[in-house]
Amino acid sequence: MGALADRWTVSMLLGLASLSLGFAAAAEPSAPEEAGGELPPEADMPPGNDTGGGEFGSTEEEVTYLREQVDLLWEEMTIMQEEAMDESELDRAALIYGFFDLTFGKFFHPNNSIFNGLISDKYNFMQQSLNLYVFSQLSQSTSIISELRFTYAPLGQENDLAMEGLEGFPPEEGGHQYDRVDTTYQNLFTDQKFRLGGVGIERLHLTWQPRDWFGIIAGRYLTPYGIWNIDHGAPVLITIRHPYHNTAEYVPLAQTGLQLFGRVYPSDTMYIQYALTVSNGRGPIESVLDYDNDKGLGLRLRWFLDAYPVIVAVGAYGYRGEYTDIKRYIAITGANKQVPIDFQEQVTINYTEWVGALDFLLEFYGLHFQVEAVRGLIKYGEHREKRSDLFSKGNPLAMQPDYLYFDGYALLSYTLPLTKWFGGRKLTPYFMYEFSDLDDSVPDPVQTHIFIGGLNFKPSPYVVLKAEYNYKMTPFYKNKAADFQLVALQLAVSF
Repeated sequence: MGALADRWTVSMLLGLASLSLGFAAAAEPSAPEEAGGELPPEADMPPGNDTGGGEFGSTEEEVTYLREQVDLLWEEMTIMQEEAMDESELDRAALIYGFFDLTFGKFFHPNNSIFNGLISDKYNFMQQSLNLYVFSQLSQSTSIISELRFTYAPLGQENDLAMEGLEGFPPEEGGHQYDRVDTTYQNLFTDQKFRLGGVGIERLHLTWQPRDWFGIIAGRYLTPYGIWNIDHGAPVLITIRHPYHNTAEYVPLAQTGLQLFGRVYPSDTMYIQYALTVSNGRGPIESVLDYDNDKGLGLRLRWFLDAYPVIVAVGAYGYRGEYTDIKRYIAITGANKQVPIDFQEQVTINYTEWVGALDFLLEFYGLHFQVEAVRGLIKYGEHREKRSDLFSKGNPLAMQPDYLYFDGYALLSYTLPLTKWFGGRKLTPYFMYEFSDLDDSVPDPVQTHIFIGGLNFKPSPYVVLKAEYNYKMTPFYKNKAADFQLVALQLAVSF
């Protein structure tokens, strides 16, 4: 109500000022006639004379003054209107949207596969999650966004496997027993049973961007690297399967801290984007607490050209951070093991990582080609972790050495020009190849090759149907013991 009253007051002042300006212009004396014209007596009066123009030396000065006042009032009214819009409209402009997917598929692997009994070879329907976004524009330069992932997890998670029939591991003497999470809950009043799920915070942050070239993000944000991590919703992804560097989190998918970002436009069709990230880095609970003082630092640069019908983008992201895990315990330091007690913590794992990521995108009419590559180095401090059982060669005390890793893929797709038969519906065949080197410290390279082919059909802007075939081969294991195939169908819906 106050904003409306202010606007009404300013409008009235503007009207009066404009009216005065009109009267002043009408009262302005015209030039005397060439023959015998005379100026009015007021023209010879000095400034401030009561019989003349008041505090103005001439009517022209009064007109100039009134015009300046109109300009000032107009600027003030514009500011009030923006503030009124900020207060009355933008704070109510909260949007809720999201996506979900349903996948039907089956894994195929040989009888001697290391995945036998570990990965189900049954036909399965899999509904992974519901991603829900809440977005609100708080002002012209300030907004918030949250992305929540609702899942069925930890339902079905296997915490331990039984070791029956192995000498030295009888269950009655503390041996391993099968342990699977069951989230079934029973209502004590109605006796109705249902299963609980989990909620993950993908991102939650405030964005303030007063200029195109400068903005700040504060909170939990997606790491600005590559292509897949930014556009990670199933409806906008071409394939069903994500690249390994994304699922293995070679680069942290999200970070908690601050991000400075912006764009500059050298031309109407080109921009250069930058982002500086500082965060807790990576850790066991880095979203809420950092166990070291060494913050994760990152730099993103991206060049983008949109010159129809060609779109080209080249980007890079570099990250350096430290991972630290600890355990806490209570030490009794007094005589006879009595008080006082001392709370202490011990570092269990500590390493520094350097990661570099490159991405390239090319679009030409219906052709789409993208490439991503990630290379990283893990360098341990005094506290190393145990080596994976896959690479320890039966030595349970083997410790993980420093190592390099790599993952890269190339994806090619083409949206067929079938508008005459399909209307606005899009049919897109695609092919993807991915190569990974998991650990260069292993004597025999642990390298994987993944071949993917599929078909993507978009019957509407909000629904995508996908059919896909995957073949993964790992020469490290003899007799194709680690190879498998996957056939999958997926429905992805955005709303």
